[in-house]
Amino acid sequence: MNRRAFLRTSSLAALATAAGPRLAAAPAAPLRVVQVGTTHSHAPAKWTTINRLTADFAVAGIWEPDPAERAKSRTRPEYAGARWLEERELFSDRTIQAAVVETELPDLHATGRRCLEADWHVHLDKPPGRDLAGLTELQRLAVQGKRVFQHGYMYRYHPAIRFAVEQARAGLLGKILAIHGDIGSEMAADRRPWLAEAYGSSMMLLGCHLVDVAVAILGEPQAVKGHRRRSFPKRDNYYDNSTAVLEYPEALAIIRSLNFEVGGGPRRQFAVFGETGSIEVRPLEPGQVRLTLKQAAGGFAAGAQEAKLPAVAGRYDEQLQDFAAMVRGSPSSISYYTPAHDLAVHRAVLAATG
Repeated sequence: MNRRAFLRTSSLAALATAAGPRLAAAPAAPLRVVQVGTTHSHAPAKWTTINRLTADFAVAGIWEPDPAERAKSRTRPEYAGARWLEERELFSDRTIQAAVVETELPDLHATGRRCLEADWHVHLDKPPGRDLAGLTELQRLAVQGKRVFQHGYMYRYHPAIRFAVEQARAGLLGKILAIHGDIGSEMAADRRPWLAEAYGSSMMLLGCHLVDVAVAILGEPQAVKGHRRRSFPKRDNYYDNSTAVLEYPEALAIIRSLNFEVGGGPRRQFAVFGETGSIEVRPLEPGQVRLTLKQAAGGFAAGAQEAKLPAVAGRYDEQLQDFAAMVRGSPSSISYYTPAHDLAVHRAVLAATG
């Protein structure tokens, strides 16, 4: 596969141009942003990212509502030199335009609502609450206030996953017949009881990322069946072994998430199987793509080949750059992650987790 043929494909053209002209045309003034919360597992990396992307963000500071968590976070190297805000100071600052919400699941909905009610644009980490009503309320507030409301599913902007989604949607693989996804990790024993209370299952904690991708390819499922097991019921109530089966008229998407998996990170994978070919992303990060086609199509040769993708500067870079661009009035660089999609994903995750 030569580079010229590769760049002819729709998804790579989008990847190559998404950040360039749009961001170059953006106003010089960076977006004044605050991070709310430090407890989400993505919080340190999000803080590092918004501080690094100085062309897009002017960081006002960080607010952690929980005093104990705030004291703990102050010792982390990622927050060295951070400006820690008090609640009154934060919500009286009329210069703030946006918030990156990084509290944990029990507080995500309430915190996101408060930020939208403060008339801020909001990037809210995943999943967006523990029920559907909370998400619909946040969407209503965003529309009412004409605010950007972006979800923090971490693979939406990843080049390898974006390639798989856009090629599948464009028909390169023919009719999609199956999707398989695996995402796991090993959780520390002292964290598991809290995860059981807050998230309930590994599907809500991790599997939701791949449910998000599957729905982007196949749309909302006709039905969802969840299977979950507690591997250590004498220790805690955490459903650390979860599988979601998304049912379609002529396809199944099976997403598995394990939270006892030793070395689970490198084994994370996502595969799409169609009538005329398949795409396998393994590992998910940094992202290695194997494309196999029955016949030459879309500028790709027949047979198995590795797709060469743009390097990833950081897991959240393009996602947050897109957030800033949308606040400035540009459309998202990915059109299919809509509010309707977000509702479909949340319905599927809730059904899968019981």
